[in-house]
Amino acid sequence: MLRTGISSLFFVALFIGAAHAQGNCLEPYAPVIPDGATASEEAVLAAQAQVRAFIADSDSYQNCLGVYIRQMDEEATRKREPVDATLRASMIAQISANQREKEHIGAEFNEAVRVFNAAHPDPAQ
Repeated sequence: MLRTGISSLFFVALFIGAAHAQGNCLEPYAPVIPDGATASEEAVLAAQAQVRAFIADSDSYQNCLGVYIRQMDEEATRKREPVDATLRASMIAQISANQREKEHIGAEFNEAVRVFNAAHPDPAQ
């Protein structure tokens, strides 16, 4: 009976630890990309800074989740117990979703810059 209680307590602690680790990995919010045809140069430059920050924050977020996955794997190996496959898959899915969003925002911003440049030709040329 005592062994079952300790084992149950371990899994509760593992679940709480997983929730805590995921809570420490803060998923960034994607910036709103302005319409390149109507945006001012200042708005485009501000969006550029926001996109760069989003990409950097996304890299940190993905790294944070990756570190936790590696720690879960190492702990499971050390204890010779199975990894929580559902939690692991969920965290990998979060990394993948954030990567797709990061790529989407980068492409959307690049298109806004292309449209902005077409709408505002450089008079020096």
